[in-house]
Amino acid sequence: MKFSRRWALAWAGLGLSICALAAMPLPARAADAAAEFHRQTSDAYRHFREAVFYLKRKNSMAGTFELESFRDKWRAIAAAYASKTPAPYASDGKWADTLSAIA
Repeated sequence: MKFSRRWALAWAGLGLSICALAAMPLPARAADAAAEFHRQTSDAYRHFREAVFYLKRKNSMAGTFELESFRDKWRAIAAAYASKTPAPYASDGKWADTLSAIA
């Protein structure tokens, strides 16, 4: 099989791109904690939105199930993050109060 110069340059460029991506710094732990908090709240909020959907359509059984799922997930979030506030919210003096008020 014969390799042309163009293919060699393309493979070299691909290799350099992969090396550049591998050399990028990983996100800081604080950013990871905030991202994990946002992922968990988004997951909990999904249940809240579904509860509103079902309750507006007079389906109280499904709405209640979704509200209970939201409550359980939010209580877990409040327990996990009441004492370890993610960096973007560190200046909020009422952080723990707000988390527990939602639950």
